[in-house]
Order: sequence, then structure tokens, then C-alpha cells
Amino acid sequence: MDFFFYGTLRDADVRRQVLGRDLLTAQMEEAVLAGFSPLFVAKATYPTLVASPDGHAPGLLARRLGTADAARLAAFEGPAYCIRTLMVTGRRSGPVAARVFIIRGEARAVGPPWSLDDWQRRFKSTFLATRPFRPR
Repeated sequence: MDFFFYGTLRDADVRRQVLGRDLLTAQMEEAVLAGFSPLFVAKATYPTLVASPDGHAPGLLARRLGTADAARLAAFEGPAYCIRTLMVTGRRSGPVAARVFIIRGEARAVGPPWSLDDWQRRFKSTFLATRPFRPR
């Protein structure tokens, strides 16, 4: 299974905590999801995707993940998110259908746009310390 990560799962430490291992370099590549923009979820430090005709969400395409990985990802995202299959464009692969976690319903998104660099600088240490992931 291929997944597209546009938020905190782009961070290697978060991915390692959630998946319980590092992904191989060959399994990952930079990618973009057109037609969406990542914005902060209100009162949170993580993003949601908002449909935007001119938008593009930078991210990470994770290739060939297994069912155990998918279960751990779903547990991390929680019931507020559902999985949609969307076309993303990988830097090496070109267009690829990938699973994307999209928040259910109408999450209140707020600006400015969410960026990984900003999140890592401002929120990462607190996020990892206060939201440790323990799969069930």
C-alpha cells in the first residue's frame, strides 16, 4: 500500500514512533498533492487538508507499506480521520494513487498555511513529549 503524508508523519521521529521502525530510503520520496492546501486544525498544531483549486500540499510518498503499518497509521490518526485514495505526484514516480488521511466532516482550519519546518521548530518537542503513540 502507498500512503501520502502531508503533516507530522513527514517527520522521521514521528514516523518511527508510529510505525515502530524506520522506513527504507527506497520506500520514500517527496511528492505533491494538487488541489489541496495544508492548514492548521483550529486549536491544534497539526494540519488538515482543505480543497483549494490552486493549492498544492507538499508531502512524502511512502511506498509498499503493509497491513500492520496501515493499522498503526489508522490508530495514530484516530476516528476523526478517514482514508481516501487520491492521485499524488512523486518526484521519481510521477502520478501515483496513494492513501491519504483526510479529516472527517468540517474541521475548522485556520491560517497561516501549515509547514513542516515551522512545526518542527515550534511544536515538535512538545508534540512528541505529550502525545506519545502506543499502538493497541
